[in-house]
Amino acid sequence: MNPLKNKLWFNFMCLGIALVAFTGCKNNEAGSAVLEGNTTISAESTACFAQYKTELMKMLTKDEIQSVYQGDMTESELKSDIKDSYSSSASYSYWWPGEEDRLKRIMGNGRDLGPMHFRIGAGELYFYKEDSKFILKQFENTYALIEDKKADAKEAISQELEDNGDESITKNTSRSIAKSIIPELKFTPVENVGDAAVWSHINNSLIVLSGKAKFTVFVDVSDNHQENVDLSEKLAKIILDKCE
Repeated sequence: MNPLKNKLWFNFMCLGIALVAFTGCKNNEAGSAVLEGNTTISAESTACFAQYKTELMKMLTKDEIQSVYQGDMTESELKSDIKDSYSSSASYSYWWPGEEDRLKRIMGNGRDLGPMHFRIGAGELYFYKEDSKFILKQFENTYALIEDKKADAKEAISQELEDNGDESITKNTSRSIAKSIIPELKFTPVENVGDAAVWSHINNSLIVLSGKAKFTVFVDVSDNHQENVDLSEKLAKIILDKCE
């Protein structure tokens, strides 16, 4: 491998290690301090969600989507990575073309990269272990990369670069990567959905906790961030209502 590429790869790996260390470890430290009391969650709903392990697409049907989404889905195409056996990472979505200039509007880079697709879907159905405790706190800690932790991560990455990087071009590239990645590691709490919920700015999705089950609703149908969030809440409540 080219020495310059090798150095860049090394710095990128350092970046990742530092980020994990300061997000994951910090969250664990915070969690150990607050996980003293028990938390109430809707345990009855967990068994209901178990049925979707083998019939994931029944969790949110296209008809149910269209009952609350008034946009045109006539050109939508189903994309799914659902396998024969249950997987907590499996999901499905309906995709259809966005406006020709959508990506330019969102990215503001002036490049003509064609249409950026719209998307609505669901999946990533995950179950906490039966003997798991403090599930709500686990959920909150998982999605609690707040501003001070981002600052810690940036500082750690900078230190890694100082310690391990000695070529300005690779340092600059690694810092650019860090600058672009860290701000996107952001989750915003969403109230009154399930036992807890957060909006992921990383992939335009609502992550919902209900009992010991966790699922995700994917919504990207508007340049307006709040419109995506509002629609995701309506879709999540359709799923939740079936498991009350």
